[in-house]
Amino acid sequence: MTEQTKDIATQNNNIEVSETKTSTTIFLLPALGIDKNKLIHFGFKNAYYGDHKHDVHYDESVYLLFKTEEDIEILIKEIEDKNKVQEVYDIGEYTMVVVKFPDKYSKDFKLFKEGKFSKFSKSYINTYFPFKKPTEWDSKGKVIKEEYTLFYHIFNKTDWLKDWWTKRLGYEDMKEFELDELWNKPHDKEEVFRYKN
Repeated sequence: MTEQTKDIATQNNNIEVSETKTSTTIFLLPALGIDKNKLIHFGFKNAYYGDHKHDVHYDESVYLLFKTEEDIEILIKEIEDKNKVQEVYDIGEYTMVVVKFPDKYSKDFKLFKEGKFSKFSKSYINTYFPFKKPTEWDSKGKVIKEEYTLFYHIFNKTDWLKDWWTKRLGYEDMKEFELDELWNKPHDKEEVFRYKN
């Protein structure tokens, strides 16, 4: 149910890479514990839970797509300090790094694929998703006002988010709007790289 922004795609050797972040990037990537600045430095593009045109499929793994001229081996070594790297392979000018999702969150991986965000374990949610974000600071830089993050509303299925969707979808009130979850279930078309029917 996220508003689909117009995809800006890059054509490269018949490879189409969307600029819209996947749900895998939003909900699974944090568990790999990779510094966001390093991902950006090494040309991170998106994360997926599969690649249809690769000859091997790794269950419960996150496929990290990079386009970089940097020596990605430096980043791979850092990833291997925390996670099992299943495989690294090239796709034209891109590099795919397949990382095993942490075993202790295996249930959360399955729940993610089912779109059951509100059923994620408390441990997973509390470790990787902040529920509040600062919105105002005083002159000394101290936070004086915070608000709940979208993650809080998704995981707790809040009335605020239900109301937002109700208005967005044109319903009269929330009673007409019954959904088990308040975020789109992941679909292979967006979450599997080089998806094919």
